[in-house]
Amino acid sequence: MIKKTLIYFVILFLAYSLVLYFCNPFLSYPQGFWQDNQIKAQSYLYTDEYNDAENIIVGSSMSFRIMTDSLDDFCNLAFLGEGYMNGLDLMLSKNSYPKRVFIETNFPSMRNTSGLFNDVLYNPVLYHVRKFVPAFR
Repeated sequence: MIKKTLIYFVILFLAYSLVLYFCNPFLSYPQGFWQDNQIKAQSYLYTDEYNDAENIIVGSSMSFRIMTDSLDDFCNLAFLGEGYMNGLDLMLSKNSYPKRVFIETNFPSMRNTSGLFNDVLYNPVLYHVRKFVPAFR
C-alpha cells in the first residue's frame, strides 16, 4: 500500500514539475503578506525576469506599495514587514547589480537579516534545488 502510494506520488510530482517547467504558468496567488514576500524573492532569485532591471527599489512596506508596472527597467524588492537589508541581500546573493538602487527606510536598520524570511529563502537543501525544479518554489 505504501509502495503504491509513493509510486503515484513520484509520477504525479514529476508530471506536475514537467508542466511547470515547460509551460511556465505564472500561478502565484499569496494567502498573506509572508507568502507574497517569498514569491517576490524567489521570482527575483530563480527567474530571469528582472535581469535587465536598471533600477531597483528596496525598502519596507511603504515602498512595497509602489507600482512599477508603468516604470521602465524598474524592479521593486521591498517587502512587507521586512527592511531594506533583505532586498540588498537578495541582490548580493543573485550577484546582480543594477545601475541605481533606491533605498527607502523609515528607521535605521542594523545588519540583522536573520529570521524566518531568510531561513526559508536560503534553506541549504532547497536553495539550489528551487532553481531547477519550480515545483519546490
